Amino acid sequence: MNQVWLNGRLASDPEGGESNGGVTYAKFAVALEKGSGDNKEVSYLDCVAFRQTADFVRKHFTKGSGINVVGSISVRDWTDSNGVKHRKYEIIVNNVSFPVTGRSRSGGGQGSRDGAPRDGREPVGAAAGGTAAASDGREPWDS
Repeated sequence: MNQVWLNGRLASDPEGGESNGGVTYAKFAVALEKGSGDNKEVSYLDCVAFRQTADFVRKHFTKGSGINVVGSISVRDWTDSNGVKHRKYEIIVNNVSFPVTGRSRSGGGQGSRDGAPRDGREPVGAAAGGTAAASDGREPWDS
């Protein structure tokens, strides 16, 4: 099974457009923190989303936004014009959601237990019955 779950922050605003075939896409990097204080390390993973998920990311997420990503790892190998071999790892995004935030002392909160925002924005992917469902209708983690 090739499945990853990430929880981090966008390292920059999503970049996107439309492929030659008319498919919309969004490319973005997710910053993942490990450790704390002087021992804090940050790793960056490149992600690419397509179609409705891409549109959702470009509309609702900006640099610094918290994000949950479910996807799969893709590896691309190529040789450039100078004969140098390259390898790139990226996450092909199946589903994104807003991180669940803690509740304030007044009992309010910006997220819910299911990760859906409470500010009127719609979830995308599995939470909305969208792109994260397997071809047979199962969720990707049900395999």
